Amino acid sequence: MIPSPATPYALAFAAANQLLNAALENSPQGEQLVRDFGSNVLRVSSFLPSLTFDITCRENRILLTPASPSASTAHLRGALPGLLALITGEHSTPNSVSISGDRIFVEALLQHCRGLDIDWAYLMSRLIGDLPAQALAETVQHLSALQGQLFTATRHRLLLKTRPTPSHRQTWSSTAEGDDAVAT
Repeated sequence: MIPSPATPYALAFAAANQLLNAALENSPQGEQLVRDFGSNVLRVSSFLPSLTFDITCRENRILLTPASPSASTAHLRGALPGLLALITGEHSTPNSVSISGDRIFVEALLQHCRGLDIDWAYLMSRLIGDLPAQALAETVQHLSALQGQLFTATRHRLLLKTRPTPSHRQTWSSTAEGDDAVAT
């Protein structure tokens, strides 16, 4: 029987598992994270991009695998930027992320993740080489900056749309510092 070729998803999961476990091995908090994860299953569903996978722990290794039909301990759902913000601690619970299941397990896991001190650029260079890792790190930095700019621009546009319009008897004036407009 001829083995089937590896799918892109299988290769991506293998690379992610290799990188994640190398990071945990080099982090003082990694061992505690693996120990506390136990036999729990965390399902992660991203709708931007569309991807669902499970995070489990087997033989002292954290594993990312395609979602299985078995039950999960907890489930995180949201857009990838919101999920990453939740994991890194940028926001405690972004509006774009929902948590179901064992919230105590999720909160403990998030605390561990936020406490990890990992040199991702070094680990990526071991996995894909120095130049591709540098290019990837720069791309991530640019995307992060772009995300911040888009958030600020969207917030500004939403604030402008929700500002009440003056009636024909009111006029808008603003303070000298350019603060919020006031109807007079």
